[in-house]
Amino acid sequence: MDALQRAKTLFLAALEEQARTAWPQAETLLREALSLAPDRESIQVNLAAVLLAQRQHAEAITLCQQVLASNPDNANAWLNLGLGLNLAERYAEALNALQRAAALDANAAISAAHARALHGLGRWHESLAQHQAALAETPDDITLICGYVDTLLKLERAPAALNYIRDALQRHPAEPALLNACGNAQLALRLREEACQSYLAALQRAPDEAAILSNLANALTQLDRPLEAIRYCEQALSQHAEHYEALQNRAHALAELNQVDAALADYEHCLSLRPQAADAYQLRWNRAQLLLLKGDFSNGWLAHECRRQRPEQASLLAYTQPLWLGETPLAGRRLLVHAEQGLGDTLQFCRYLPLLTKQGAASITFSVTRKLHGLLAQIENVVLHASDAPLPEHDLQCPLMSLPLALQALQPSIPGCTPYLSATHDRLKHWRARLPQGKPIIGLTWSGNPHYPNDRQRSMRLEQLLPALVGQFSFVCLQRDIREIDQPILAAHPEILVFGEQIDDFADNAALAALCDVVISTDTFVAHLAGALGKKLWLMLSFAPDWRWQLKREDSPWYPGARLFRQQAPGDWAGVVARIRDALQVEFAP
Repeated sequence: MDALQRAKTLFLAALEEQARTAWPQAETLLREALSLAPDRESIQVNLAAVLLAQRQHAEAITLCQQVLASNPDNANAWLNLGLGLNLAERYAEALNALQRAAALDANAAISAAHARALHGLGRWHESLAQHQAALAETPDDITLICGYVDTLLKLERAPAALNYIRDALQRHPAEPALLNACGNAQLALRLREEACQSYLAALQRAPDEAAILSNLANALTQLDRPLEAIRYCEQALSQHAEHYEALQNRAHALAELNQVDAALADYEHCLSLRPQAADAYQLRWNRAQLLLLKGDFSNGWLAHECRRQRPEQASLLAYTQPLWLGETPLAGRRLLVHAEQGLGDTLQFCRYLPLLTKQGAASITFSVTRKLHGLLAQIENVVLHASDAPLPEHDLQCPLMSLPLALQALQPSIPGCTPYLSATHDRLKHWRARLPQGKPIIGLTWSGNPHYPNDRQRSMRLEQLLPALVGQFSFVCLQRDIREIDQPILAAHPEILVFGEQIDDFADNAALAALCDVVISTDTFVAHLAGALGKKLWLMLSFAPDWRWQLKREDSPWYPGARLFRQQAPGDWAGVVARIRDALQVEFAP
């Protein structure tokens, strides 16, 4: 038998092994065949496919490039090249290769690979369309189904994703990849316990699958079980030492345990692995938060500028005038400062506005929600502008939370002088007449915006706060909106005064807080308001606090009148409330 005939026999035998997904055996046969017929395209392309099945993308890419150098019309070589580039996370190059493949022979396999490349580039809508095209031809392709569900989740269409994956599980109930995808959809809907059950079911069938282990860790962290989460991450990393998601999820869990340096190391490792990943902006944001949490403001403020890459803050990119970060003099220039993120952030950082007025600017305009105008009108030499109105004329612009960076050389320390806001005389008069006299007045806030990403940690139920509400005090609810779960508790405790919709705007909040002897709050807008008013603030904090409260300390450089009551373990509100109760008795002892 001559060499070519022997190569053909080996090639046909390799095809049989491929059909059985016996990849190592197929690879051995194809390599022998290629040694006998080194220029046969079919052998090279099939060897590339077998290598890709074993995630050996580097050699597969080289083989395909060799084929295409002599025959640029080989559609399968373009497809395998695209698949290899996808595995290498070189998505832009993969997209080009797959577009060449589709021009020669459009099919479901190319659509699927095309969808993966678009997904890797963060082009979610286009990726979704390609997934749909491929699924129309191969509706039971497990990889395609999972990719489609993941893309729906990226588009924040979690209910549709969960419905789709549940339908797929009806057809393939024991498929671990689908159970994993189901867990992802449940987690996106904050069905954390259900997500854990889905991941555990997947692990029963694929106990060493790093992606499933990592996802389970993520769910456990969200259930305030970070130690368990770390164990699953490390099990995943034992399978794949540079598993991106496992490193990322371990960093999240370490951060929840306040192991800041270890978490920073994992975030840095992730960014070194995939600096251009579609979600790299989130890792940079997390890193910035940890730098600020540990009090490294010099590096933290600079790192904090990465927030402009976050889709949630796309509005920061909409301004056309030059960004001012303190590098040029303001003398004679018109500066527009625009509020960003939450109401609490606005109250915390508006303290920097008076510092700007000393820099000789022609004008300082502050663009902020109309809801705060009544409260912020007292800031001297600053023109308030409604954020929903057309922009005024300006020469430079700066996001409010970039002011610490812009003013760092002039004001290296936190301007902690309080009060820097005050309640108006007419509002004070109005609310003083509504409040009881003769007892210390304790203002209460226990929950904030339920849509805030970290609300599960920072908010509590009123029922959890009740043990502190004893003694000869008048209790006043300072939050306007009451969650449904708290309404029956309030109805059963008429000693807690609730004004609800009678609180017309934030100037009313300010007057009520100003009339309190102590404001007790979780990490919400009301806490920042009380701090800015210079009130005695007792702040109830989760074990892993927001960056601005730093670690361990019981005071705050932002608000000298604040006293911090921290959880001693994740979820431990009972201990916080007990210390609040004792502090009230000491503070107002006869």
